[in-house]
Amino acid sequence: MKNSLKVRDINEKNRTATPLELFYDLIFVVAIAHVAAAFHHDFAHNHIGHGVVSFIMVFMAIWWTWNQYTWFASSFDNSSAGFKLATFWQMVGALVIAAGVGNAFNGDFTMVIFGYVIIRSSGIWLWLRVALLITLNLKLQADVMPWALYCVRLAG
Repeated sequence: MKNSLKVRDINEKNRTATPLELFYDLIFVVAIAHVAAAFHHDFAHNHIGHGVVSFIMVFMAIWWTWNQYTWFASSFDNSSAGFKLATFWQMVGALVIAAGVGNAFNGDFTMVIFGYVIIRSSGIWLWLRVALLITLNLKLQADVMPWALYCVRLAG
C-alpha cells in the first residue's frame, strides 16, 4: 500500500514537529483561548460556578480530541495524504468548537458537540486505516507463513 500509514520507529532520533502539526496545535490554542475568554467573562460577572462547569465541559472536548490526535501522530508516520486530510478535517472541527464557545457558555452546546463529532470522525477514520493495515499484514503473514515453514522443512 503506497501512501499508507506506517508505525513509527521507537528509536527515531531528533524527531521534530512538522509545520502541519504546529498549525494544528495553533488551531487548538485558538479554541482554548476562546474558552478561557468566555470563562473570564463569567468570572468577571460573578458567575463562577456556571463558568467553571462550562469551562470544564468545553475544555475537555478540546483537550481530549487534541490528546487522541497527538498520541496517534506520535505512533504513526504522518506523511500520507490521507493523514494530512484527516488533520485538516480535525482543524475544521476545532474551529467549529471555538465558534460555538459563546453559545456553550449560554447553555447551547450544539456547535461544540458538532465540532467534537467532526474531530472524532476523523480520529475514527484514522484508526480504521490502522486496523485495515494490521488486517492486511496479518493476512499477508497467514498467506506467507505456511510456505515459509514448508521451505524451512525442505531445507532442514
